[in-house]
Amino acid sequence: MAARESIKRVRGTILGGACLCVLAIILVAGLWPFTAHPRNQVTWLRNSTGLEFGDHANIVSSDRFTASGLPEGGPCSLEMCLSPGLTNDSNTLLAFYTLENLFQFRMRQLNEDLFMSRGGPDDHGFPGAGMEVDDVLHQGKRLFLTITSDGMVTTIYIDGKFARRSSHFVLTSRDLTGQLIVGNAPLENDSWSGKLWGLAVYTRELSPEEISQHAQHLWKSSEHPAVPADEELVGFYSFDERSGRIIHNRAKRGPDLLIPASFEIGRKVMLEPFWKEYYPGVGYYEDLAVNIAGFMPLGFFFAAYLARIGKMRQAALVTILIGFTVSLTIEILQAYIPTRDSGTTDLFTNTFGTAVGAMLYGRSTVLGILERIGL
Repeated sequence: MAARESIKRVRGTILGGACLCVLAIILVAGLWPFTAHPRNQVTWLRNSTGLEFGDHANIVSSDRFTASGLPEGGPCSLEMCLSPGLTNDSNTLLAFYTLENLFQFRMRQLNEDLFMSRGGPDDHGFPGAGMEVDDVLHQGKRLFLTITSDGMVTTIYIDGKFARRSSHFVLTSRDLTGQLIVGNAPLENDSWSGKLWGLAVYTRELSPEEISQHAQHLWKSSEHPAVPADEELVGFYSFDERSGRIIHNRAKRGPDLLIPASFEIGRKVMLEPFWKEYYPGVGYYEDLAVNIAGFMPLGFFFAAYLARIGKMRQAALVTILIGFTVSLTIEILQAYIPTRDSGTTDLFTNTFGTAVGAMLYGRSTVLGILERIGL
């Protein structure tokens, strides 16, 4: 009898330790880096002008781009000189927003494609009506992007050459007003990684000749491009400071850009609905698979402990409830960690993974293996 009790205690210790280890690993993976103020991973390039954006990085305007004096539906243009850090990634390159309309204008990288969208106050602007250019964003490849509109037709140029035109997606000068954020979205962690050498905002349409000239001369050199003498240039950032946290606007009007010390999200969503978290791409389904697989050990070992040591008849059901509770706790805490996303998709996948692990424990083949190794 004493020997049996001793064996039972050993089994309980082993299974209990396994449960605690699995739980600790899940909590660390879900809540790292355990801070509401992680470092903003924006650095100045060492051998040239420009900025490099890490995994969690953004820069913001010091003030709003104003709409005073701008006609409703007026022309506008936006230029960027950049290089993506990854090809197989989906994230936000740049966004203009206001408190009333957080998705006023957003430019995103969808793997190798460029996607622009305009959304309302309650609309993420994706995957709704927008404008897309395929196969232009590749890891380490420097490109000069121009978006210009006369208020009725929007045209995109890549490296000074025509790429796409749309009369359905109409960009106006009012869209390029409000707060500017580069490298992330205003409401969620959608951080872009890569290098940025130049950014310019105009309240007029640029001609094809101007765009070609800018591509060949203005932004081709990474050293101190000359500021165009243009009264309708509201933002010109050449990123040639090489140090500090202020990126000066070299145009006559418009705000400077700032590099925040810590990476923060303006308004973080807690438990975002799963239909809003969806995005097309392999990465989305990879995340689903990782979340399911990550909670399977929790289901397996907790079911084993509750059934073998705790002698619970409904061990599987209790284990699934434990998995759901752990997942819910992580998702709520993630709302306070800028580098993590709080959503309901993970609640479903994590709970499902727990259930799969509990069912695997209940299979006779698994029980036979456990018996043979003394558990």
